[in-house]
Amino acid sequence: AKGREPSEGEADSYIIGESTPRRLATYRHLADATLSGKGPDVANGGPSAPRAVALQQQQPAKQSGGFGMSAVVYFILTLVLLVAVYYSARYGVPKIGG
Repeated sequence: AKGREPSEGEADSYIIGESTPRRLATYRHLADATLSGKGPDVANGGPSAPRAVALQQQQPAKQSGGFGMSAVVYFILTLVLLVAVYYSARYGVPKIGG
């Protein structure tokens, strides 16, 4: 289940599962291989990386409007909203149809 903390039993099960001799041997092997320079090169989409990860890294990133443009738009919208709230509080909300 997402969005919740694991129960005590779930946390204990995870710790027990991660400390099995086979799992620890796998971690030691990966650490030795990485320290000797023969470990998996996942960050660069090496041979051990899934094909989807390698393909995703090869696609050029789309240029967006950047943070500046969206920040300006949100600032203007916030300013308009604050002015509307001020005027409705000061002068009241106009009645429609009556």
